[in-house]
Amino acid sequence: MRWLASEKTVFDLIVNFQKDTPPGTSFKSGTYAPLNGSTSPNSFADMERGEDLFIDRIVWGTTLIANHTFNSKWDLTSITAYREFDSYESFDADGTVAPVLWFAEDAEGIQVSQELRFTFSDERRFSGFFGSSFFYEDGSQAVPFETDERSYFALLSPLLGGAGCSLHSARCKRGCQFIGNQ
Repeated sequence: MRWLASEKTVFDLIVNFQKDTPPGTSFKSGTYAPLNGSTSPNSFADMERGEDLFIDRIVWGTTLIANHTFNSKWDLTSITAYREFDSYESFDADGTVAPVLWFAEDAEGIQVSQELRFTFSDERRFSGFFGSSFFYEDGSQAVPFETDERSYFALLSPLLGGAGCSLHSARCKRGCQFIGNQ
């Protein structure tokens, strides 16, 4: 919304709200192919938690921009903003069907910012600006993770000279698990 307070002063108010619920961040193993698939980054991936990989994010904010022209050479711009965000993301960090690495990010916060900027423009010789800014955030972030050490070892064992196991072994219900003496 724009308000023309005078010939030399303009106010712009911007308000936005955004809610996102896309699937979680994709990772695909370049070493272990999904069942009946390949390691090509352009082919499908076989994620461990399926539908439980997601992003649930809400962001909203408001920004007020004020611009005042003093004369043909000097302007003052003020940008004042307030934002809130709340986000939770669940993703399969190893990119395989095995329960090796599952991560999440739980973040929320409030942000406030203020900027004052003087702009000088002499069309013949020099243009420039100076000013100051302030930013404040009160937020939190947690990064929980889960791992199954047996699956982790099985994925690493070929790299360590061991036999490893197939991610789709008939003996494995949830993917690759270390199978010792039976």
